[in-house]
Amino acid sequence: MSQLSPVQQAGAAAIAKQSWFLRRKDSLTAVAGVVLQIAQVATVYAVGAPLWVSAVIALIIGTAEVVIHAATPQALTPSGVSRAAREYQAQMPVPAAAVDAARQVGDTIRAGREVVENLRPGFSVYH
Repeated sequence: MSQLSPVQQAGAAAIAKQSWFLRRKDSLTAVAGVVLQIAQVATVYAVGAPLWVSAVIALIIGTAEVVIHAATPQALTPSGVSRAAREYQAQMPVPAAAVDAARQVGDTIRAGREVVENLRPGFSVYH
């Protein structure tokens, strides 16, 4: 089993502390918006109101959805924690010993290619 990075540990703790509503807020808002739009179209059609009334109500519902999404705290998701952990890992300095070892491996591979190419003139390992 792999050990969690500090970012993953903090993310898992934050996710565990979130309320159910916060985790599902965006989905619930979207579903409520769809239900309200269907209800308003059916109501406007049933009462025979002009089309512009439906457009105004739709605009109000859509604006309310945008405000809810923008004005409330966003949920922390497992995929968000994974992205943060990858960024954290990318920012970590690489130990000098690892850089030296990589250079030595690269030098060895290049030397091996030169030997093969010198043994068979015209042959390239790069195809």
